[in-house]
Amino acid sequence: MDDVRRELAALRRRMRLQAVLGIGFLVAAIFAMGGADVVATTGVHLFVESDAYKVKSQDASSAMQERLVVTGGVNTARVKILNGNIVLASQSADPGITDAGTLWYDSTAGILKFRDASGWISTKTPTLSATSRVLGRKSSGGGDAEECTLSDVLDFVGSAAQGDLLYRSSSGWTRLAAGTSGQFLKTQGSGANPTWGTPSSSHVLNVQAGLVGTVGSGEDTLYTYDLPANTLDANNKGVRITAKGEFANTTSNTTLKLYFGTASTTVTLPKTVSAASWEAEWIVIRTAVNTQIAYWRVHYTSAASDAVKRYATATLPTQDDGAAITVKVTGEGTSNNDITADFLFVEKLAQ
Repeated sequence: MDDVRRELAALRRRMRLQAVLGIGFLVAAIFAMGGADVVATTGVHLFVESDAYKVKSQDASSAMQERLVVTGGVNTARVKILNGNIVLASQSADPGITDAGTLWYDSTAGILKFRDASGWISTKTPTLSATSRVLGRKSSGGGDAEECTLSDVLDFVGSAAQGDLLYRSSSGWTRLAAGTSGQFLKTQGSGANPTWGTPSSSHVLNVQAGLVGTVGSGEDTLYTYDLPANTLDANNKGVRITAKGEFANTTSNTTLKLYFGTASTTVTLPKTVSAASWEAEWIVIRTAVNTQIAYWRVHYTSAASDAVKRYATATLPTQDDGAAITVKVTGEGTSNNDITADFLFVEKLAQ
């Protein structure tokens, strides 16, 4: 019986030794596939002595594929798994890796960085310096995100020149560059972009002075002026004509006539016991193409009575505003200088 017990004890020792040797050979074979050295130390610890190793396994086609590749500096753990969490080694400088998809922890900046096709990207949410800030890129070219104010963002639309305006076009927000001095912002209605407009200023078109009188009987032209074509090239554009003169002491009435193209108005001046003066004004406004409204007004006084007489009327001329229009003052008497004129003034009205 003692012999049997001794044989069984010896058998158990041989089996334990074989199991330990089998496990050791298996571990050594696994790490040997990656070129690693396996060393058994006191206790139950096994570790890779080389600072680089690979773990491979077969894929569906029985080919060996790399599943884990570890490289790093001597005595530096690059990746740890602690309680199910992946811990990256702290590095104070760019590791110099250009492979997209790389992660590293920048211990200097305290930021986890990710490598894309163009460079490193910080994964840390930046801390903004103040309220009313957004992240963007205001510096020229690509690069890291920067703090931007609302003014910075609006400058993205275009030039940051003083006097520029921002408006919404049909395709997006755009910039209206500053106009010139004196211009005004002009809306063109719904569905159109605003623009700068130049106000139409009243300006003198013609001035004539000097005494001109009638000659004998019949109608005589005292002053005449050809209004340039397209002076009234838009509705509500207009002109004002002013003239003045005198009529002599006569025994019969005299006639003063004012023209705008073929349209005219006639004023009969009365007989007087002494010379008197007259002043005429007519304003013409375009209302449609080749259609105008005219307001005619004449004042005249008698030196004897100093009474002021007024004559006023309105007509609807239909002159061709694309052609020159003749402005004219005529007089008709029976003798020389029964009616005289000494001034004609033509001005374009502000629109």
